[in-house]
Amino acid sequence: MYFKVKKNVLFEKLQLVASILPQRSTLLVLGNIKINIEKDRVCLSATDLDISLDSTFQAEVIEEGGITVPGRRFLETVRDLPPCEIEMKVVDDFVELRYEKGVYKMPGISIDEYPEIPELSGEKKFSFPSEFLRNSVLKTTFAASKEPGRRALSGIHWSISDKEANMVATDGRKLAFYKCLIEKEENLKVNIPPKALRTLIGYIGEDETDIDIKFDETKIGFYLKDTTIIARLIEEVFPDYKQVIPKNNEKLLNISREELLNVLKRVSIYADSASHLVSFDIEPKTVRIYTETELGSGEEHLSCEFSEKAITVNFNASYLSEILRNLDEEIVEFYFSTPKTAVIVTQKKKKKEELTYLLMPIITS
Repeated sequence: MYFKVKKNVLFEKLQLVASILPQRSTLLVLGNIKINIEKDRVCLSATDLDISLDSTFQAEVIEEGGITVPGRRFLETVRDLPPCEIEMKVVDDFVELRYEKGVYKMPGISIDEYPEIPELSGEKKFSFPSEFLRNSVLKTTFAASKEPGRRALSGIHWSISDKEANMVATDGRKLAFYKCLIEKEENLKVNIPPKALRTLIGYIGEDETDIDIKFDETKIGFYLKDTTIIARLIEEVFPDYKQVIPKNNEKLLNISREELLNVLKRVSIYADSASHLVSFDIEPKTVRIYTETELGSGEEHLSCEFSEKAITVNFNASYLSEILRNLDEEIVEFYFSTPKTAVIVTQKKKKKEELTYLLMPIITS
């Protein structure tokens, strides 16, 4: 194995491939990145056994072959090099990385010991607009559960039917729902690991309009121009999210998103470090945002438009700030029912897209 490539070309691919590497593993080889060369193409591969990724780039190939190298050490070495041409070759079970001023050697492991990238069997195929896929991932994945014991909620639920695509994530306290209208009639209902989707959007280029997708009962694959990502689906059934989205929240609050974000940032400095509780006293023209703990107190007032009489609601400032950062209109809309029931947070609908967040208030008594 021997090839030459510009540092920026290798690093661009390498940093995304390395994002798949597991943080910990009992298998040493899973911490490695596989390098495989055929003709004038170099393929980098990584897997954590749940998600597998292949990404290729053109290079000056002098000798075909393959090897695996320690992934993070490989990434860190390339990252810190100046702009240059890199030569890589195998010498006596070591991978040599050379540039004009130096050489680095990493122990290699044979590709025969590397897990095979899974193949989809009897797969179904369709294509999906890359813009909508990117938006849906960016607007929802933050809401997925990070608790190990809640396997079903750790995934992103993606369903497509009747020319409508919905992507949903929830941890039981907050819920993110993205809907878009598409031209083609497809049928899909899967629960996808967020890591696979976050990696995917890092590869979506501006010139890619549609992404080819294949899936079967246990896996889903995304096929881009020079990259393939295959992920094992989460088997546990995602809960029926439509049952928890309230239908009778008629008390409407309109408020500046940016101003509210800034106030929450300041006031929450004094909030409890566990609950992050911040209270909202909402009146027809103004909202008082405040908290008081042993750390001190913070209070500010913001102009607003509220359609009902006064109401007081307690929020986790951290959760609410996450939601506000994922909205992009100047005015944000809150729909309330009671201080103890779920609140809908949203913005004006766009032509083919709709974004809705659900947030449970904190009940103190």
